[in-house]
Amino acid sequence: MTTAAIVAELGAQHARLRQLMDHCDALLVAAEAGQLDLATLLTQVRQLRAALTDHHAFEEQHLTLFGGDAHHPSHHAALALGLDDPAVRALAAVLRDLRAHLSHEDRVLASLTP
Repeated sequence: MTTAAIVAELGAQHARLRQLMDHCDALLVAAEAGQLDLATLLTQVRQLRAALTDHHAFEEQHLTLFGGDAHHPSHHAALALGLDDPAVRALAAVLRDLRAHLSHEDRVLASLTP
């Protein structure tokens, strides 16, 4: 797979993760307002968790693109673990951290293509 193809795939995965996070954010607001049962939110969080697991597996195959950062996989693990916490407030913090992580990765990916 070429660097351009890897960067494009990672960009597409980041876009999908952001869509899932946006949906989780909206459901989180509704759950906090008592307008939604938590089971619906947890179902969406599980979908996000699965997509994040797949993304991390793909990305870790191409860690050299990120300068071989030895801490990158452990950061992935911490982000994924946060999605296992059923506390609504914890979810908001994890979504914020995940967005920041994706933004950082997007900056790295942007530097790899002209």
